[in-house]
Amino acid sequence: MTLRANIERWLPVAAAALFGATHALWLPSTYPPRGEDLISAVLDISGIAVGFLATGQALLCSMTDNFVVSTLRKHGRFNDMLRMFSVAIYWLLGLVIYSLLSFFADFQTHHVLFSLWIALLAGASVATLQILRLFHKILRVPSPS
Repeated sequence: MTLRANIERWLPVAAAALFGATHALWLPSTYPPRGEDLISAVLDISGIAVGFLATGQALLCSMTDNFVVSTLRKHGRFNDMLRMFSVAIYWLLGLVIYSLLSFFADFQTHHVLFSLWIALLAGASVATLQILRLFHKILRVPSPS
């Protein structure tokens, strides 16, 4: 596996660790005044993103005669792309479940729980941005004339 592939694979984990640790160590008592509204909004957006990514993954799996998909299969990168989709979906599902469970916890008194939520938010954001970057690359590929 190349260095670039390793960086892409571990980037969401690194972002989650960085943001979660930063909040836990340097901003431990920082909780937004309307934190429940923030968590609710992130919950909605994450749920929509899970549906979007799952649909995109299913559509890519069903395309057999598409130029981009056939090129990715030819070069052995199709499974890597599907793995990236799955990783982003898992991060977002983790964020959705944790956000739902957070309505039963008091983040103002349990600061570590909010730091974990920030870590999940960072990991899910980076994993989703990787998929958006991948879509951008796919859409820029010229089709054969």
